[in-house]
Amino acid sequence: MDNTSPTNPTVLPVATPPVSQATPPPSQTPVQPSSVTPPQATPPQPHSSGKKPYTIFVIIGILVVLVVILAFLLPTLMRNKTEEPVNVAPTPVVEEATPTPTDDEADVSEGLTITITSPEDKTTVSTATVAVSGTTTPLSDVFVNDAELKANSAGNFSTTVTLDEGENTILVAANDADGNYAEKQITVTYEPAQ
Repeated sequence: MDNTSPTNPTVLPVATPPVSQATPPPSQTPVQPSSVTPPQATPPQPHSSGKKPYTIFVIIGILVVLVVILAFLLPTLMRNKTEEPVNVAPTPVVEEATPTPTDDEADVSEGLTITITSPEDKTTVSTATVAVSGTTTPLSDVFVNDAELKANSAGNFSTTVTLDEGENTILVAANDADGNYAEKQITVTYEPAQ
């Protein structure tokens, strides 16, 4: 009789390996939940420079913040150092009237006068030198431009001044033994002869 016929199904017994009490190989060791260890995370590997890429940006940021803070604080600190409060009483304003001499008057101190007798003011000459003479207090020191001389006992003085072509200002000043001072100026124009 044929066991493979479709009309008569027969179940054949399946062979099972014998169960042994031996320990399975390590690849098939059952895992106990209490003995599981989590995998270790590997730290990031440093770049070739040994620094993290964001370190330079942090340093630059700190420097920018410091510069901005100093830009605002430094003027305030400097102003506070230099502006110490000082109590100063206001100075009263005293107005004094000062007489203004006219063109014909000399600047005269008490008792000292100057009179220029030659040349006259606003004179035109054709020579490069001119004699300047006048009178003042006797024995006064007299200055005619850069020349220094002394008035005689009658108060007379005289000197020669070299002129530049065109308009020349001649300043005559005097002071006496009492400390009085006076001055007068004239203008002389030098036009050489053609």
